Amino acid sequence: MVHSVRRLLNPLTAIRCRCNTIELHLMYADGVLVAKLAHTNSAIVNPALDKTQDFMVDAKGAGTGPYSFVSATSGSKYVLAANTSYWNGTPAVKNLNYDVVADEATAVARIKTGEADLYPTVASDSFSTVAAVSGYKAVSDSSSAIYFMTYRSNEGTSANPLMANKDFRKVLVESVDFEKYTQSVVGDNGTFNKSIVGPTLVGYTSAMDDAYVAPNMADAKALVEKNGWTGQTVTMLTSTREWHKTVGAYVQDQLAQVGITVNVVSEEWATYLADAKKDNYDFCILSWSNVTGDGQQMLETELLDKNGTRVKYNNAAFDAAVDASAKTTDATKRQASMLEAVKMIQGDCVVAPMYSPNTSYVYNANKFTNVVFDKGGQFTVSDFGVK
Repeated sequence: MVHSVRRLLNPLTAIRCRCNTIELHLMYADGVLVAKLAHTNSAIVNPALDKTQDFMVDAKGAGTGPYSFVSATSGSKYVLAANTSYWNGTPAVKNLNYDVVADEATAVARIKTGEADLYPTVASDSFSTVAAVSGYKAVSDSSSAIYFMTYRSNEGTSANPLMANKDFRKVLVESVDFEKYTQSVVGDNGTFNKSIVGPTLVGYTSAMDDAYVAPNMADAKALVEKNGWTGQTVTMLTSTREWHKTVGAYVQDQLAQVGITVNVVSEEWATYLADAKKDNYDFCILSWSNVTGDGQQMLETELLDKNGTRVKYNNAAFDAAVDASAKTTDATKRQASMLEAVKMIQGDCVVAPMYSPNTSYVYNANKFTNVVFDKGGQFTVSDFGVK
């Protein structure tokens, strides 16, 4: 998933601590403050390392959590050990070895052979396989995450200049039925949403579903014929992850039915994330885990002009609505501003919700107990029990 690493306390101007009381002096009434404070990015870290960002390279002494950094091979392996000085006691699981495995088939194979005890991001098409592994327990629960398609919409930000035409983007959106895709491909491992701010998030209202641009193949074909767009080529950027490739093939087939050719460019994950910021493609898949549980954070972090480096909507009215939804603690006003923002960006066919994937994981039930993930897909190993 795409995450934004940044300070979450942007409006914070000062902190003063007196005994057991912490006073926060803010520039405005921040309606998202509690969610921000509960975010993992608000964890207490070594101030010296935080200032230099050295903990991104060498994390020794960086935090105050239940585990301490031991070693790392960038992009390959990370080793942690239980923090014996942790305020809540030493965790039952003493050592953690995180292996980075880019290939889904390899990850599943390691579960089958018992080489791995936990696989936290099982793809929907692998779930039945890992669920059948003896001694392991597979779990698939609803989440607050969202997968969505994003379409470039301004001059100079896309491979095909027609992306600046709203009707052309409407063709791309109306031609693809993601509800049907969710039902037939994702099945019980995901839930179709009509809004990019889903029902599990603070700020959601059913009125947001009205912003959904429903699939309409007949209308899409009519727009193509009316404007002479038959034979146009658009470039879709995907990663090499299996589910990305499956979505890419589906979109390619659907758009072919209205006379639009889709050139699917598939890249390794890190390259994909970097290239998704460039201007040499027309649309791509993005995702957000919504770990704060607040709809405003999804809109701000992924889509706002200053943050949405992969979306590039660049709409001042949208930015103002998103900003307004943060600068009040009035729930009704916050919801109204989020609704305005969702109607704007979906109505302009700049984003199209695909589905909310379940949090799907598998673990060694012969070794561990109390293996629980939250709605944002996060887990705390210090809470795990050992048999």
